Amino acid sequence: MAKTVRAILGDIYDAWRAQNLDWLATYLPDDFCHVIHIPVDLHPLGGTRRGKKEAIERLRLIAEQFDFVVFDTSGLLIDRNRAAVEVPIHYRHWETGAPFESTKANFWTLEDGWPVKLTEYHDIAGAGLRRGACRRPPGLSRSRSPTDRPAAQPAAPASDNRRPAAHI
Repeated sequence: MAKTVRAILGDIYDAWRAQNLDWLATYLPDDFCHVIHIPVDLHPLGGTRRGKKEAIERLRLIAEQFDFVVFDTSGLLIDRNRAAVEVPIHYRHWETGAPFESTKANFWTLEDGWPVKLTEYHDIAGAGLRRGACRRPPGLSRSRSPTDRPAAQPAAPASDNRRPAAHI
């Protein structure tokens, strides 16, 4: 039996919480599009990334900098070829311990029940971001060491419920 959109997006969000980007990537097509609506002069990770590889690279930069304390996607709404959720987030910067709390809205575009695009809108004012406040992501000069990382999560289970390889 094929996975439902709710199960697929649930797995994607679970993979993100676990900071297991290899697992997350198994659900994305090669031509995946990821848009973060933050002006790049506010934060260099804003803008559009086309292709699974570029999207995962950006997500990896975020995951390498922060511990995810709160990432609540329980309000996920799904309607045919789209899904949306308002996500309260509370991250903690690995290097400095500084908190980052905000709310973002995720809008998914789906084809045949599979995600092909994620568009994110962030509460810039609520997060205290302002022009010139961040020239580059904090901590990019140093990646966490393997001992700083959370315990490894198990690989995604092999299953016939996954998107067929032809779509990945």
